[in-house]
Amino acid sequence: MQDDNTEWVIIKSWSLCPRCERTVGNFLVSSSSFVTYPPYEKLVDVRAQPEQCPVCQAILRGFEVFERVGEYSEWQKIDIGCYRGLAAGMMIVSLNTCTFRSRRLDSVSQFFISLQNGLGFGNTTGKFSMKADDIGYLKLEAIEFMREQLSTCLSDPKHISCCPGSTIPSTVDVQWPARLLKIRRKPTDSKQLEVALVNFSPDMADNFAALSYCWGPGPGDPGYEPLLKLDRSTESRMRIGVPISDLPLTLRQAVITCSYIEVNYIWIDALCIFQDQGSLQSDWDNEAPKMATVYGRSIVTMIAASGTSCHSGLIPGRPDCIYVSSPSEPCMGLLVQRKNQTGFHHRSSTSIFDPIDTRGWTYQEELLSGRIIRFTETDVQWQCNTHRLCLCRQPADRDMNWGSDRLPSRWCLRLVGDFSCREFTVDHDKLAALSGLAQKYRQLMPEEIKRNNSYIAGNWKCELLPLGGSCSLAWSATLGSRPTAKHGYPQTYVAPSFSWASVNSPVKFVYVIRGNRLPVSKIMDVGTTLVSEQDPFGRVSDGFLVLRGPFLPCTIRVNYDDDDGHSKFSLALNVTQRTTGLPFSTNGENKCYLDGPLQESTLPSGERTVHRSTGGTEQIEYRSWESVHFLVLYKSAVDVLLDGLILGREPTGKRYQRLGYARVAVFKGEEMDLNSFEETVTIG
Repeated sequence: MQDDNTEWVIIKSWSLCPRCERTVGNFLVSSSSFVTYPPYEKLVDVRAQPEQCPVCQAILRGFEVFERVGEYSEWQKIDIGCYRGLAAGMMIVSLNTCTFRSRRLDSVSQFFISLQNGLGFGNTTGKFSMKADDIGYLKLEAIEFMREQLSTCLSDPKHISCCPGSTIPSTVDVQWPARLLKIRRKPTDSKQLEVALVNFSPDMADNFAALSYCWGPGPGDPGYEPLLKLDRSTESRMRIGVPISDLPLTLRQAVITCSYIEVNYIWIDALCIFQDQGSLQSDWDNEAPKMATVYGRSIVTMIAASGTSCHSGLIPGRPDCIYVSSPSEPCMGLLVQRKNQTGFHHRSSTSIFDPIDTRGWTYQEELLSGRIIRFTETDVQWQCNTHRLCLCRQPADRDMNWGSDRLPSRWCLRLVGDFSCREFTVDHDKLAALSGLAQKYRQLMPEEIKRNNSYIAGNWKCELLPLGGSCSLAWSATLGSRPTAKHGYPQTYVAPSFSWASVNSPVKFVYVIRGNRLPVSKIMDVGTTLVSEQDPFGRVSDGFLVLRGPFLPCTIRVNYDDDDGHSKFSLALNVTQRTTGLPFSTNGENKCYLDGPLQESTLPSGERTVHRSTGGTEQIEYRSWESVHFLVLYKSAVDVLLDGLILGREPTGKRYQRLGYARVAVFKGEEMDLNSFEETVTIG
């Protein structure tokens, strides 16, 4: 094994500029594993160094190619770190945040510089792109990387929590998938692979891989390409055996990967669940509730993170890199690579990382899996319940692991909040795509919490109106400045209106601090009607919630924000003070969040009502709405701050419908006997 100083000794022997020579020399005599490079005042200072200095040229080329240096970045300060023993490289370079001509310049992405043997790059300085092919799309280093990680995870006692089903109690009945694909060599050509559809048998348990990917555009959509799917017309052919050349690129490469890591079976939804209309619903109803087993008990899940369709492939390409040769030693040089921004290298924990992170079904597929190989555009990443590592060897910026069971500890605040940002081709798939996670979440609950804690259209009963913690009734839709009808509500029934699943928007939840806010309403009854009794955590066809609490008539008002020019809403309570008979006035804080577009109509009784608009209205009408009510859920313990639901009657007049969420403060000293306004209300 080479000493950590070896690479730096080689660079020290090159023809360097005085600044680089002094820095490298000081680093060699230092005992520290990390030293900050003496800062350049600005990028233009680097250009002033002698052209023959390969370190300065590598820095300049990195900024020119990767960072698109312009007028402003020329004046930004540079951060350079020198490292020993860092697998990703010897130097990490980035521009610093600063202000130039009254304009804030944020730091741009980093890049790494490492010593590189010039073999394969030639003796010239230039930009190279390492692209992937079809059958040999993975280089030997990637294959060995995956084999090593899987072998270690299977054999190391420290990885016991990664074993399929290790976190599932033994008393739970396992619902195995009906079918798998067997990977084998073609009888007529041993060099070619094929897959054959087989019925599941006990010897296949915990010995198959699963694939998570994006299907891509559907029939009739731009960019649609047909793909082989399991249906009644293809079943006999698939049971005989299908060459992998007949599969879409992503599926084909997933099968090849299984052969590399010596896994003989794979589960792929398009090829293991019947997709034709005649048999789709019954087979889909049987197989959809099994996702907790399919992904939770697979030996490994492969995630095609960078592909936008099943034709994209697992790795569309490899990152561009820059090679800067040494004038004094032509066989050696510096390799400059952009910092990885995919998978767990992405800095932000709230934004989208890879194309697959936009899709609804893939959310639980990742979280349910004990072992993951994530194929991004620029990397191959391994993650299990014990550790994570990637092929690029760069340090991770984001923690994608939520503990040994890989589930967020707070259902609403973390899990549902993230899940609500995902998109669905079919609206009513939303609850079904969360079913596997709900199953596992319940399995991991302590028995005292599990008792009488039913699952209600994406919510747990114990979290509907808690004394403390996340309140699943207290959510607000993130609609943006101009919410549309399509953005607001699904066109088909998904969930009752009190559930977050009833809107197509990302949602945020209120966290109730015990003792800070006191519940003033109580749940009288709650329930749902399941589409399929086989899946108690899946789709529903109806639901209701009966609450008893302060029920105040109110008006939704429009406020125009001069700062951004967008309309915002507030709530006016149409009740009077008991002592003075005057209307209640707000005390500054008055937040009103509508769930989506609203519509006014006439009830059979002749009364006017406001309800959700699920079609025909492209945008919210910015006006004041009367005929609505405010059902108070919580009252603050210190001052008069009220949190609750905005409700209007359904067009039938039989039940109320949630329209939004509000927080209203009234002036201290204004006496409000909330008990005198109590009513029992049914929300559908």
